This record gives sequence, structure tokens and C-alpha cells, in this order.
Amino acid sequence: MSNIKNYFNKGISAPIAFFVIILLALVVGIVAWCFGQNQNANPATVQTVSPTITPDLTPTTTPAPTITPIVDLSFETFIDGLREVMVPYHEDLKIFEREYIGEHRGFPWINENNDVDLIKGYSFYAAYLVDRPVINNCSDGIITYLEKTLTPNAKNSRNEAKLLAFERDNIKCVFNSFDLDLECGDAAESTTPEYYREIYNFWNPNMETQIDLYIYEVIDDFAVVAGKGYAALLKRTESGWIEITGTQDLWECEVIFEHNVPPSLVDNECFFYDTTREYWGYNEELGKWEKGYESDEDKG
Repeated sequence: MSNIKNYFNKGISAPIAFFVIILLALVVGIVAWCFGQNQNANPATVQTVSPTITPDLTPTTTPAPTITPIVDLSFETFIDGLREVMVPYHEDLKIFEREYIGEHRGFPWINENNDVDLIKGYSFYAAYLVDRPVINNCSDGIITYLEKTLTPNAKNSRNEAKLLAFERDNIKCVFNSFDLDLECGDAAESTTPEYYREIYNFWNPNMETQIDLYIYEVIDDFAVVAGKGYAALLKRTESGWIEITGTQDLWECEVIFEHNVPPSLVDNECFFYDTTREYWGYNEELGKWEKGYESDEDKG
């Protein structure tokens, strides 16, 4: 027992004390390093709160493109631009151009006085109406050009018939967008015969824009017109124009002879439908009608 007390009561030498201090410091350092590694291996989870974003449900509208009309537009410049629009479709649709030449050639235009004017100019029409997507593309291009250069005219338009009318000064256009039939003319270069207004008012008294009128020929007091799905022979009387017969084939000989219709107006031929069922032709050399006569053109 005394040996043990003596052992603890012995003094500690300086070298040993220094060694003990160094050892303790090393142990503390190791413990601290291990604790730090453990903290890095298991970082504390940081919770973040995402901000709540409320969608903007306010409807947005795309502004319509601004179309700037061409300044100082002449009819020739307008037609040239129109031709350029249709160039890509010539091969697929076979678009033809026809110029209205002749006293009663042109298309009707209802003016601001609710009277009809005959407008001379050009007709553009497609021979092939098979590929509807191509037709629609061509039609859209034409409408875009018309809207860019001209102003819509409601009086000569009929939306349910896909008939659109445009004008600007003396330039007038009527476009059947479904059948791809476009007519444009220059009112300054057009004159309207009085008989044209008379025939138009008889044929279309209500000025309905979807009713077509084509005057093929006028001789003396007779006229051959077409529209409404058939051709008609008109006669001018003291009370105005009347229709004496209509057909989709040859003219009736009984009517031609009864009214003394000029033979050239009916192409020198007619047919007896209700009686003998005979074909008659007019011999210009002899100046008379003959049963079964064939003209040189018919023989060829």
C-alpha cells in the first residue's frame, strides 16, 4: 500500500510531461478532424420553398398585319402585278387570259347610283379545276393582292356565292374565288351602250350580283345572251326587251321563222323540235333557209 502511494507521490520529470502534452494535443486534433469529416459526409438538408407562379390568363391578340396600298397605281401596273401572282399556278391550273374587245364585251358593275356599267378589261380563268388545294392557294394569293392594292366593294360582292368585288378609282374587279374566275377592268376606258343597260335590267331586274349575263351578239332588235344556265334569244319591242325562246341546244325553227330572226344571229341553223324533227340551215349564197342544208363550215 505504501508502495502505491509512493508511486503516485513521485514527481514527474519535465521530458515526460512535455511528451504527454504533445500526445493529448494530437488526440484532440484527430478527434476534431474525424468529427468534421462526419459532418461533411452528412450535410444538413436545406429546404427551399419555390415561389408560387400564377399564370396570366389574359387573352392575347396578334395585331393584323398592316397592308400598305401601292401609291399612284395605274391599271397597267395593277394587271402586271396580278399576272405575276398567278404565274406559279399556270402549269397546274392552265390559267387563261382574255381581253374584252367589242361594244358589249365586259362585265357588269353596279355603280353608286344603283345602275349598271359595262366594264372593259381582262378575264382570267382556270381550265383545270381538279386540284382543290392548288386552287385555294392560287385564290388566296389573288385575294391577298386585291386586298393590298384595292378596296372591297360590298355592293358588287356576294359572300355566300364566294363573289368578291374590289375597286380603286377607275379600277374595278370581280372575283369568283371558288371557280377561280377573275374579271378586272378600267372604268375610264369603258363605255356602256344603252341597249346593254336595257338588256341587263330585263335579265336581272333585282340587280343580283350572282346572276351572270353574257351578250354574245346584238343585231337589229334581237340579241343572244347567256346566263342562268342557258342561252336566250331576246327581242326588243315597244314595251322593252322580251325573251322569245331559250335553249341549251339548237334554236327552234318555228320561233326563228315566226319572228324573222336574222340567220347569222343563230349561226344559220335551227331545228324543228315539235313537228318534223328536221334540221334546217340558211344558205347565204341563195339567201334562204333550206331543209337539211349544211354550211361549208359544217361540211368541214
